[in-house]
Amino acid sequence: MAETTLQSYSLLILRIMIGIVFLAHGSQKLFGWFGGYGITGTYNYLNTTLGVPAIIAAAGVVAEFTAGALLITGTLTGLGSILVILQMSAAIYLLDGHNGFFMNYFGQYEAGKEGFEYAAFLIGTAVLLLINGPGKYSVDAMMNIDFVRRSLGLG
Repeated sequence: MAETTLQSYSLLILRIMIGIVFLAHGSQKLFGWFGGYGITGTYNYLNTTLGVPAIIAAAGVVAEFTAGALLITGTLTGLGSILVILQMSAAIYLLDGHNGFFMNYFGQYEAGKEGFEYAAFLIGTAVLLLINGPGKYSVDAMMNIDFVRRSLGLG
C-alpha cells in the first residue's frame, strides 16, 4: 500500500516528538545540559549505583542522544527506533519496573518511585516507527535507506 501524504506527516511528527524527548534527555546525560549530570555523573550512577557494566553504561549514555538525533532527521530511523526500544527496556528493568505501571500514582513526584508507563509508551511508539518506517519526509527516504526494516522483513 502506498504511503499517503497524511501518513507521511504523521510519521514525521511522531519521529520529531520522540526525537526531541530523546535528544533532550540524552543532552542531560551526555553534556549536563538542562540540569543533567553530564557523562561522568550519569556513567558513575549507572555503573556504581545500578551496577551496569562499564561498556554498557557508556554506550547507554551515548545511545540516548544518538537515538534522538537519528529520529529527528529521519536518518537510520530503524536503528534510532531500536536504540529507543533498548534504552526504555533497560529503564524498565533497572529503574521503574518494580514500581508498577503508573508513572505518578500518588499525585506527586518522588524520585525512584515512578512506574514504567512512560517507558512502555515510548517503546510502543518506537515499534510503530520500526514497522512503518520514517515516512517520505526523512533522510532515509531521500537516500532510499531502510536496511533495518528490510532485514527484519518489514519492508
